[in-house]
Amino acid sequence: MKIKCACGCNKKFEEFDKYGRKKKYIHGHNSYLSKTKFKKGMSPWNKGKRYPQITGEKNSQWKGNKVKYTGLHLWVMRWLGKPKKCDKCGTEKSKRFEWANKSREYKRDLTDWIRLCKSCHNKFDNVSEKSMITKIKKYNLSELARKGWKTRRKKLYVNA
Repeated sequence: MKIKCACGCNKKFEEFDKYGRKKKYIHGHNSYLSKTKFKKGMSPWNKGKRYPQITGEKNSQWKGNKVKYTGLHLWVMRWLGKPKKCDKCGTEKSKRFEWANKSREYKRDLTDWIRLCKSCHNKFDNVSEKSMITKIKKYNLSELARKGWKTRRKKLYVNA
């Protein structure tokens, strides 16, 4: 015997399942859905909205200038978006763009950030020089000299 679904959708279904248990709802329909009137495909009222009463400094999780490196970069990306063009060389074809801090003080100031491609960011931060300094700290200079490195004005060069 067929009965109507108790949620109010007026769809008909068998009164008993294959094990002989009595059913009130079609699978996926229930009394909770019928009370909220929230149907599949509807979007919630607060989707995409920001709450000014709990954003920024008003939030209990706000760390201010004590924010860590990753948290600050995520904050910049949230407010300035994902960079798609290098401000230095002007390329838009690079595989990776990043936000670089101009003053290297990592302040929470949106005007203190610049969009750079990966290669320009490495040049801006002197990544190759920093890696050499790390090698100097890791190994002593005499060990590096034995491996074929020589120093000139606090920079390392490979003997050719």
